[in-house]
Amino acid sequence: MHGRDRKDLWSFRNLAVYQRLVGANQADWLFISLPSPMRDHLEERFSNMESCEPHSILGHVYILTTSIRNWRWYLNYLEDEFKELVRILQWLFL
Repeated sequence: MHGRDRKDLWSFRNLAVYQRLVGANQADWLFISLPSPMRDHLEERFSNMESCEPHSILGHVYILTTSIRNWRWYLNYLEDEFKELVRILQWLFL
């Protein structure tokens, strides 16, 4: 949630991730526009990747799982909004 005082509590945030392999045992990662909670979570996860190969898919898994952490709450919010619209339409057309 974005912390703004609005009825719609959710906002979409774009971010970019780039990975480049540099040599046999090194990879460069570039993250653009990461929200602070995601950055903190990824820093913690990436610090534990010392024993993994740098091109490991594990880094991408961390990014995706961090990105979708709040989707369930967003989908619940959308469901509630949809139910409210259905309720209003039923009232109008009955």
